[in-house]
Amino acid sequence: MSTVKMPVTERIYERYRVRREVSQTADLAALFLARLRYEAPESTPGSVQELLGRLAGGQLERVSGARAVAFAHWLRKHLMITETVRGSRKVASYCPIHPALSLATNVEGLRVDAFVRHLAGCFSPEERQRLQERLWDPERQPAFERVVFELLSWQLPPGDPAPPASCPPALIENAEPGTPDGILLRAKEDLLALSEVVAGVEAFVAHAGRLLAFTVTRYLLACAGVPLTLPIYAAPAADTHEGVKTLAHEIIDYHRGQFQRALAKQFGDAVAAAAGECGEDPDPADEATAARLAAQLFSGRARIVRPERYAEMRERLGSFTEVALAYYWSESGATGRFLRQLHTAHLNLAKKAGIANSRSRRSQWHFYWLSPSLVDTLLLASRARFAEDRVLVADLLDEWRERYGVALLIDAGWEAEYRRSFRALGSPDALNEANQRRFSEILSEQGRIHKNSDEFPWVLLRD
Repeated sequence: MSTVKMPVTERIYERYRVRREVSQTADLAALFLARLRYEAPESTPGSVQELLGRLAGGQLERVSGARAVAFAHWLRKHLMITETVRGSRKVASYCPIHPALSLATNVEGLRVDAFVRHLAGCFSPEERQRLQERLWDPERQPAFERVVFELLSWQLPPGDPAPPASCPPALIENAEPGTPDGILLRAKEDLLALSEVVAGVEAFVAHAGRLLAFTVTRYLLACAGVPLTLPIYAAPAADTHEGVKTLAHEIIDYHRGQFQRALAKQFGDAVAAAAGECGEDPDPADEATAARLAAQLFSGRARIVRPERYAEMRERLGSFTEVALAYYWSESGATGRFLRQLHTAHLNLAKKAGIANSRSRRSQWHFYWLSPSLVDTLLLASRARFAEDRVLVADLLDEWRERYGVALLIDAGWEAEYRRSFRALGSPDALNEANQRRFSEILSEQGRIHKNSDEFPWVLLRD
C-alpha cells in the first residue's frame, strides 16, 4: 500500500492559496509589503522585538521629557493594526511607516501568506524597487510619517532587520482577464498605480488593503471556475432602492452557491485522485477500510468515520466522499473546518472590501456592490491607469466592467437574463436610475464629479 503525496485538505489549499480571512484589510497590505521587501523570517527579528518593547514600555531612544512615555504609548496605539492573544501573550501587527514594522506579525498572515507570496511573485525586480521607493522615499513622505520614520530608525541598529527578498523575474507576465493569474496581474498594476497617486504609507495601506480584499474575493471565485459576469452585478444603491437591495443580495448569493458547488466537486476530485495514488478504493463499503482510508487521505484526528455509524451514513449520503464532505461542510463544528473556512472567507473579505454589508448581527444580510470607500480606491487606481484628469463616467464603468467584472447598469447584454430570473424586482430602467443616482452621490461625496450639463457628466480623477 503506497502513501498519498498530499492530503486532500492541502490539495484544496494549494489551489486557493487562502485558508481564512484576516481581521483587518490593512493586515493584507502590511503582509504584502513584508513579502515584497524581505525574505520571510522564521520569527520576528530580535531588533524588531526590541523596537516593539520600547514602544510598549515607553522608553524610546532620543526621546525624553515629562510626556515621553505617554507619547510612546500613543504612537504604538496609532501604528497598531490588530492585536490578538496567542496563548499567554499578546501579539500585534503594525502599519509599516518604517518597513521593519511589516515584520511584526500577529500570525494572522499565515492564513493568506501563500496568496500574498504568489502576488508578490508577479512583480519584477524593477517594479519591486519602484514601489518601495515611492512609499519610503523621504522626499515623498508626508511630514508626520517622515518624523515617525526617523524616530523608529533611531530605535533600530543600522541595516535591514531581515535579508532582502529574492527578486527573480516575474512569475506571471501574461494572463487573460478573469483568470486567477489575470486577477493577480491586474492587482499588481493597481497597486503600482495606487503608489503613484497616494501620499504616504498609511494612505497606501488603507487603499491597498481594501483592494487586496476585493482581489481575494474575485480570486477565490476564479479558482472555483465561477464566472464573475453572471448574472448581473448591481451597484451600489442597496439602501436606496428595495429592488436593487434584493437584486444585489440575489447576485452575491448566486455566486456563493456556485462557489459551494465548485468546492464540493473539487473536493470529490481530490479524494478520487488521492485514493488512486495510494491504490485504494475511493468508496469502501466496510467501516474498518473506510477508517484507514480517512486517516490516509485526511488526518488521523479527523472523525470522518464514526464507530458503528459508517454504513448508515454511507447509505444515506451515497458514498465515502459524501460522508467526508458532510464532515468538512455541514456537520456540527464544521464552521471551523477548511471548506467552510474558504466559503466564509469569501463573504467576510467581500464585507471588508466594501462589496457586502450587514446591518447588524441580528438582521439578515443586506448586500450592495461598491461602497463609497471601495469606489474611492478604484477611482484612485483608475486615475493613474487612464493618465487623464477627466474621464466620462460611461468610459470609467466600461473599464471597470472589463477589468473587475463589475457592472453598474442592466443594459441590453443583461436584460434577457434579468427578465428571466428577476422579473419580480421591477423595471430595469427604475433600477438603473436608482443605481446611477446613488453612484453620482458617491462621486459627489468624494469630491470627484463635475457636470458640464445634465447629459454630460465628468468624473474628476484628481484630489
